[in-house]
Amino acid sequence: MTTRNAKRFSLEEVKLAKRWDSSGINTLIAMERSTYHVKKKKHTHEMSYYITNSSINRLEQHKHKELTNAIRNHWTVESDNWIRDVVFGEDGVKNK
Repeated sequence: MTTRNAKRFSLEEVKLAKRWDSSGINTLIAMERSTYHVKKKKHTHEMSYYITNSSINRLEQHKHKELTNAIRNHWTVESDNWIRDVVFGEDGVKNK
């Protein structure tokens, strides 16, 4: 069982390196995941950080959910890739 909690932080007042001036970065999303592994009877906890150019002031609740769902769906894709790479050895297959 996994629970997720996302928090948003405005980066508008943060002084970033000059190379990021035209990036439009405005918001940091901190995603906290807590998982209980039933078979192992063990809890794990991790934090992941994401940046977006969506302003925190304009980020309505539905937009917040849209972003957090995109983060979750991204990791579903990564998990599928890992299974294909590690379990099925897809990276070792050579194309002719």
